[in-house]
Amino acid sequence: MSGARALCWPAPHSPWQLALGFSVWSLWFVVAYVGLSLGCAMAPPPAGPGAFTALNLGLSLWTVATVGMLLAAAWVCLRAWRAARAPGPHGPAGAARRRFMAGLSALLHLAAAGATVFVGLPLVWLPPCL
Repeated sequence: MSGARALCWPAPHSPWQLALGFSVWSLWFVVAYVGLSLGCAMAPPPAGPGAFTALNLGLSLWTVATVGMLLAAAWVCLRAWRAARAPGPHGPAGAARRRFMAGLSALLHLAAAGATVFVGLPLVWLPPCL
């Protein structure tokens, strides 16, 4: 396997997709809370501006980027789910497996995106260092 192919995102019907969405969410969660903790410990923002601080802006951008990536992954899996209706080279059973894996992966990516939005919502109205 070439180095470029090893770094690519797995196919939409790959079993790796089932764990990938919430793995991305957990990486976002760790980076967001470590960043928040380090930001509050090293250079706490002034209490006056409330939620409108550079720390919250940076974490919000990180959140939007993560949600965008998860939604893009869900879209790719959803397109593969739609395309897997026709039997492929592995017959009807192979098409059914690819369709199931792509559909389930799309739902899991959407759930991970929803979890990211839900956990990231306090960045909009709460000051970062309470």
